[in-house]
Amino acid sequence: MSSIAECVPMRPKEARTDKQVAAGKKLGQRALLNSLFGQSAARAYHLLMAVDTLFLDTETTGLGGNAEAIEIGVTDAAGTILMDVRIRPTCPIDDGAAAVHGITLEQLTGAPNWPAVADELRELLTGRPVVIFNAGYDTCILQQTARAHGDAAEWIAELDITCAMKLAAGCYGATNRHGTISLANSVIAAKVEWAGKAHSAAGDAATTANVVRAMADLFPPLLAREL
Repeated sequence: MSSIAECVPMRPKEARTDKQVAAGKKLGQRALLNSLFGQSAARAYHLLMAVDTLFLDTETTGLGGNAEAIEIGVTDAAGTILMDVRIRPTCPIDDGAAAVHGITLEQLTGAPNWPAVADELRELLTGRPVVIFNAGYDTCILQQTARAHGDAAEWIAELDITCAMKLAAGCYGATNRHGTISLANSVIAAKVEWAGKAHSAAGDAATTANVVRAMADLFPPLLAREL
């Protein structure tokens, strides 16, 4: 083993040139753009740039495999309500669900059923980007509602849907063990206002639009730094 005296001193580290510093910053910025944060912000930005993007939310009879939609709200990116309808279900409303949204079966006595609103909803959503907070859940609810009325509603699976919850988790970070974030926590993280009544379909759809707009605003500064 060589002694310390025999060791050759390392050469002093050369200072990085301006070009090397600039290249390092560019690589770091490119990594940020390609990160989950950058990709989520970019997706939100492009959704807002598409003038025909819609935002959808539902209120339901519960959370199980037989749960149905009892309220459907659809807005545009500005929060303008394009559909706000209550639907009469074929099953009871769970007490837990009623405690959240406050809708009772008695209030739905004169409401239309799914077949009466399905064509209008299909015409509104088909061919347009649709953003839903927790898209997997609401999409499943719409399909279960259709099946409860003997409607295959294959068009639901063909919609161009983006999950705003996944984008929010990418931009603001997950807040639970499932790796997701709630709409309420997204509103806080995005520092936006709640639109309308919380736990109403139209209000939550418009609020989702507010959150997506806040995420979209994160993208141009990233792009400007890259350029």
